[in-house]
Amino acid sequence: MNWKKLKVLAIALLLLVDGFFLFMIVQRNYHSTHYDGEVIDSAIGVFRKSELYVDRSFLEDKVVTLPVYTGRAVSDLSQTAVARTLIAAGYRLSEVSGGIRCTDAIGEFYFGNDFAFYYTEHGLYDRPSDLLATERYIRLTPENVYRQDALRVAANFVARYNLRSLGEGAFDYEIAYGEVYSSGINYIVTLTQRIDGVPIYGEICLLISGGRVMAADGVFVTSSPDRRESAEMTDLINVLFMEKAFLDERYREGGRFSYTPMVLSKVVYSYAVYFDAEGTFYFVPLCTVSYMNGESRSYNCVSRKLYS
Repeated sequence: MNWKKLKVLAIALLLLVDGFFLFMIVQRNYHSTHYDGEVIDSAIGVFRKSELYVDRSFLEDKVVTLPVYTGRAVSDLSQTAVARTLIAAGYRLSEVSGGIRCTDAIGEFYFGNDFAFYYTEHGLYDRPSDLLATERYIRLTPENVYRQDALRVAANFVARYNLRSLGEGAFDYEIAYGEVYSSGINYIVTLTQRIDGVPIYGEICLLISGGRVMAADGVFVTSSPDRRESAEMTDLINVLFMEKAFLDERYREGGRFSYTPMVLSKVVYSYAVYFDAEGTFYFVPLCTVSYMNGESRSYNCVSRKLYS
């Protein structure tokens, strides 16, 4: 065998070795971010013993890992971007217990130190979230023309008062519009703040009547986090084992001899907001599991405790 053929063979062997190592790296990365098929089958079998039915597709997706965000809450809410926008628009700002109030001849905004938020117009104090809970409102389908009109009114309100972006801190938010509900006369639009595509737990609800936003309430974060840190996060399969334990305990306490079938329909990740005594806030990952019967629960993925 001449030198030229040996050189070609050596190159071919090197390429083969490189390809093998690349395959091993890809495989290792996949198994570090996905559950093994046998693990999925075993877990599904255990869940079924508690009448907890989980489709394989929930566990075949890539395992979700989220960071924790931290920051210092703004001590003077009058210096936030949204407050400055309201002052420039002619609103009068006053400090009240737990936050600030901005008022003009038409409406009133309240922003709390704990990120609580509400708005009312013409003295209408019914909170949209309370109205939505009365079940007088029905969800509009995406193609419904009234849904588009309501979303347009909501977007104009958000833009007018600079609720889209704080413009402060290392990380900023985006507004994501959710569902639109109708009572036949009025509409309620839901929206959330998101950070890196993940919603902050607690929707903002806008009540629309006569083409105007008449009231709003929910959670509106007025400070941006300045740090993103990794954390040991409970994965979905362990959240479901916590759900199994919850269901087992509930039926045991109720003295029931049979379980009610629970069919998992949706899994959503979000961030809960926590505060410490020093005024630092934390965005901690939550995992919310929902079922076909309308029941749902949220778990803190760091503390492994039931959130709601």
